[in-house]
Amino acid sequence: MQSGCQLCNLFVTILHGCSPSDPAALWLQFWTQICDDLHWTLQQKNILQNSTEEDVFDYGLYLIDKLLSSSSGNKGLEHWPTMPQQNWALEVGNCLIAEQTCLANEHIPKLNEEQQKAFDEIVEAVNNKSGQIFFLHGPGSTGKTYIYNTLCYFLHGQHKITICVASSGIRVVWSDCQCMHAAIHSLALHEGPSPDSKHATQC
Repeated sequence: MQSGCQLCNLFVTILHGCSPSDPAALWLQFWTQICDDLHWTLQQKNILQNSTEEDVFDYGLYLIDKLLSSSSGNKGLEHWPTMPQQNWALEVGNCLIAEQTCLANEHIPKLNEEQQKAFDEIVEAVNNKSGQIFFLHGPGSTGKTYIYNTLCYFLHGQHKITICVASSGIRVVWSDCQCMHAAIHSLALHEGPSPDSKHATQC
């Protein structure tokens, strides 16, 4: 039995050398076998940790597009218009996003029960775009900054913009953030706010 990687190369060979009459039908019939190991690949490369079948489907097309381009002089999937198209170049090529995802995966398992509860509630509010405001308080050295950092890593990995700000200079020294007035001034210099700027996380 051939592996997914071997089948992927075979599919590219068929497209490139055999000119099938209906390549899309061929892809739809065998894509699950071609992409059988891509759930694991996406996780190991810190591209997506909880990939769906749709993610795997698209990533398989991305790999085929890369193979076609390298073997046929930049003749990618767009030269087979009946084939499904994809746009994974930004997702895969952004090493900073991958790094943030990796940091989130390291930090999240270390959250205690109360930290995990706060983390889950804040992430849910961001995903639902509820506009909620959370005030996390507690004595020193109880893990508040750890939650803030973990949230930032996770949200950055999800392609969301977070701006970490502090109300005092001493907190800026302790945390990887900037003073609130400086952050607001920086935002004001732009013509318009980012679509996700309302989800800024205060540390």
